[in-house]
Amino acid sequence: MDYKNKLSDTLAYFQSKETGAVNFQESAIEQAYMTEAPKQTLPIKVLSILGGLLTAIAFFGFLLITGFYKSGIALTCIGVLAIGAGAIISQKHDSILLDTISISSVIIGFILVGVGLAELEVSEKKIMICFIAIALLCLVLAKSYLLTFVSTLIVHGSIIAYLMSSDQPSLVPIYVALLGILIAYVHLKEAKLICLSNFIARGYNPVKTALIFAFVSGLMFLRGAFLPQVHPYFLLVTSTTCIILILYVTHKILNVFAVTKWSTKSLAYALTLLTLAPTVVTPGISGALLLLLLGFLTNYKTGLVIAGVSLLYFIGQCYYDLQFTLLTKSISLFASGIFFVILYLFIAKRHEQH
Repeated sequence: MDYKNKLSDTLAYFQSKETGAVNFQESAIEQAYMTEAPKQTLPIKVLSILGGLLTAIAFFGFLLITGFYKSGIALTCIGVLAIGAGAIISQKHDSILLDTISISSVIIGFILVGVGLAELEVSEKKIMICFIAIALLCLVLAKSYLLTFVSTLIVHGSIIAYLMSSDQPSLVPIYVALLGILIAYVHLKEAKLICLSNFIARGYNPVKTALIFAFVSGLMFLRGAFLPQVHPYFLLVTSTTCIILILYVTHKILNVFAVTKWSTKSLAYALTLLTLAPTVVTPGISGALLLLLLGFLTNYKTGLVIAGVSLLYFIGQCYYDLQFTLLTKSISLFASGIFFVILYLFIAKRHEQH
């Protein structure tokens, strides 16, 4: 089979790096590989999450009909029990049914806790702090992909909600910039992170995927419609951070391709800066390009797909948000198209040199 050939090639590569003989327990490695192989594709996982959301909405509708939502203490207690039950279920065998039940229970639990605390007149900031604490606890206890994924997203959403409820929306662009740095670190230090402990190795993939979704949603949140009171200069923090990270990833990619000639490197950096210069006012585009390069460098196909779709969305968003006439927008698109065609012809002409 194909995976067996890849396994043999990998073991042969490690053997070639050692001067003496190395004994591998190939049967044990193969068994571990088969055990850790993903049993559910990402679309199935997404459908499971959507099923959990629909179940939570139906259950919340039932509470509204029965009037049970009027008891804040009861809602909070039942919500905590539901979250605990979901975390316990996630400890069991990984299957679509159990994952859906676990996610449904956790989502329902968070809704009940939120409504219960609101009924008890707890401030929104304190509710978000409770959500962050509970989600982090679920993140520690979770053993399933989906619960780890959802817990990470809940932490992300709660942080943004906390910043907005604290009348500090200017910190949202800074938070998104820090999120971009974290994503770059997680991608570039993958081998180091998964070797630290079994706990980190188990949660690495769902957390990485959740961080990508969180980063994209954060970039979408930076639109003026969501942050009307934030000065546009704060957006420069996010876009500048993304551009610096892109230059760093570009440096890594050039090293992978063994580009050592300084003139070629300088030209690559200059063209990269020239291409990214217009995206200073649109952090969504530079953020999507960062995800695209990270996915390419680490061969992370899920990240590549998310980045590609996000890039198309943010380009369209930028086009419709520009306060220009249709003629000016068309000229801008035409000029951008000419630039990229010239850039492609330039690269194609020098392709034989490297």
